[in-house]
Order: sequence, then C-alpha cells, then structure tokens
Amino acid sequence: MKNFTINAIFSALLGAIIWFLSPFITGEVEPWDAFPLFYLVSLSIVGFIAAIPKSASLTSIYVGVIVGQFLYMLVFLPVGPLILIGVFSLALYSLLTLIGP
Repeated sequence: MKNFTINAIFSALLGAIIWFLSPFITGEVEPWDAFPLFYLVSLSIVGFIAAIPKSASLTSIYVGVIVGQFLYMLVFLPVGPLILIGVFSLALYSLLTLIGP
C-alpha cells in the first residue's frame, strides 16, 4: 500500500506538470485545446517516467495522473458547467499513460 501511495503521488505531480507547462509551451491554458500532439505525447512521456520505479503499478500511475490533473484544474483554473465532461476526457486521455509501463 505504501508503494502504491508513493507512486500515485509521483504520478499526480507529473500529471499536474503537464497542465502547468501547457500555457508556456503551447499558449493554451488547457493542454487539450492546444496542438493535439502536445497533450497526447506528454501523457505518454509521463507514463514512461512514472514507470521508472519498478514498484509502480498500472493502477497507481493511471489514478495518480488523473488525480493530479483534476486537482490542478480545480485549484488553478476556473470551474465551469463542463467539469464533468472534463473529468471524463481526463479519464480517457489518461489511458495513454499506460503505454509507458
């Protein structure tokens, strides 16, 4: 359980970094509004980086990336009526993180 938590927190930080860097790299606040390959490639890279610890499970990586992105959205971006669609999109797009392991 301890490894799961540590790996999920590490993955959450990586997921939040995608959203933090998006305005600087693409000029768009939300990474999926930018050039489509930025978000897709960055999620794949996060999957590879999150899988570096040998104890990382697929579940901890996937859950961590979703939680990190979602928390970043809630804390730093205005929340609107489309938040449920955003969460659904996060869940679908974040499947790309499972390519890494």
